[in-house]
Amino acid sequence: MVESTILVIEDKSSIADNIVYALAIILMQAGYCAAILGSARRALIIGGFVTLLYSYLYTLLINQDYALLAGSIGLFFLLATVMYLTRKIDWCRISLPGPTSTKQAG
Repeated sequence: MVESTILVIEDKSSIADNIVYALAIILMQAGYCAAILGSARRALIIGGFVTLLYSYLYTLLINQDYALLAGSIGLFFLLATVMYLTRKIDWCRISLPGPTSTKQAG
């Protein structure tokens, strides 16, 4: 019998191992962000986003029967978030930086 699953979880200990490894990676990334950004608050925010992303991707891999539905719902919320965060940007007034003229008065 051919197994068609991408991720096979054999027992409860492998779930715990995956969680431990994911937390170690998230803490490493958050620590690096704290060092680079100089702010523990920003590092916690990035760590929270990475945690949400890893949880979402893990759920997609485990529930293959509902992967299309979960992916569509995830993309819907991602698009809604981007639209909400950029709702007050006036896209017509944004211009690319170009060469500045150096005319001298006189």
